Amino acid sequence: MTTTSGPKAVPVNPCHACQAVGAVHVTTSITGGVPLVHGPQSCCGFIRYLLTRHFSELRGVKALADEDAEVFGGRRIVSKCVRNLAQRYNPSLIGMVSTCSSTAAGEDLEDVVKQVGREFSGKIILLKISNDAGSHAKGYNIASRAVLQHVAKVRGKSDARLNLIPGMINPGDLSEIKRMLTASGVQFNVLFDFLSASNTPEKTGINPPSPGVTRLADLAGAADSAGTIALCRHAGGAAASYLHREFKVPAVQGPLPVGIGNTDMFLDNALRLSGKKTAVTSLTRERSQLQRAVANAVAHTAGKRVALTGDPDFVASMARFACELKMVPTVVMSNTVSELFTLDIGALAEFGVSPVVITGSDLNRFEALLQTIGTDVVFGPSYAAESARNTGLALIRLGFPIYDQPSCHRWPVLGYKGGLRLLDLIVGVLAENGRNTRAGPTTR
Repeated sequence: MTTTSGPKAVPVNPCHACQAVGAVHVTTSITGGVPLVHGPQSCCGFIRYLLTRHFSELRGVKALADEDAEVFGGRRIVSKCVRNLAQRYNPSLIGMVSTCSSTAAGEDLEDVVKQVGREFSGKIILLKISNDAGSHAKGYNIASRAVLQHVAKVRGKSDARLNLIPGMINPGDLSEIKRMLTASGVQFNVLFDFLSASNTPEKTGINPPSPGVTRLADLAGAADSAGTIALCRHAGGAAASYLHREFKVPAVQGPLPVGIGNTDMFLDNALRLSGKKTAVTSLTRERSQLQRAVANAVAHTAGKRVALTGDPDFVASMARFACELKMVPTVVMSNTVSELFTLDIGALAEFGVSPVVITGSDLNRFEALLQTIGTDVVFGPSYAAESARNTGLALIRLGFPIYDQPSCHRWPVLGYKGGLRLLDLIVGVLAENGRNTRAGPTTR
């Protein structure tokens, strides 16, 4: 029977960044979007550092220049900051992102946004994004819904395209998802689409305020789309639910297409919402390749015990793929409190596994379980590196953030082709770790 462990009153070493990171990522995924962090320079620096290290792309994150604003209120300086941003970048949207300190100070940011918004009416959209205790996935969820609440409008003409809300996945994964949908003949519009320095040419002069390529017009037209697919229920699912509730746009949330079963479900949902019949031959061939690769790799992966931690959607999908490889999940931890995550892991009972489930806890508890429950390898972001090292286990770096291993953002792990790369990565680490005890061929 699955043992579920809930959040701790005081986390010791959380496996997530703050909500403001997710909110900033949403804002910079919009063409001309500039996040204005209502917090100290240290908060702004941390957000910029984390996103830049993971995505290898400098984000135009701005903070209120006056540290006194965190104590005495930032009403007087917000207008000045917005005016400076308008003159320098001519942004289409400014996302006002609050932080823990501004929330604790009790300033009425809603009123500040309204006041400054009147001054810049018709030129800049000021968006107040709340921030409190929670993960970057929760911040992405809140911010994506807030943006659509502000800009989505029914224009009276139907759009055959699907809305695709990616969540905080890598650029390589997003490119793979786009390729699969295009090959299937599915028309789509990516909401909160972002580029990476790895697939954009170097630019001279003043860099744009954000690497995002989603226009405000695309976000406004999301209300007329044929349907919405949120790859991550916990990071974008709220936006999909809003479009369904307010504009009757059919919505599907998850699962993240990792492995064979989840990728099949993703394509089935995309084809159904777009009115298509069957997947194209090229994708069927890729699926067969992954099936054969899994069959060949099972001799190396069967029975290997794996512990997973990170964003709930990614961890749940990775745990299912591990079961497809006949691996045994032992400890599965979500960095976000979620009953849906517990249900997703409970569904793995069909594979005959029953891991310990932790939802919204910290790496201190995760590491303690690693020391008591036998495990061969760990899947997770860079935050889990110390726990893996302390327990003598290899860490396969997956998810967000990965700041100590370059180029991870370039290569996909989603879809059938991404599954092949992920499979090679897993088998390679198991072999290097010396835990594959299968005897190789001998010569006589």
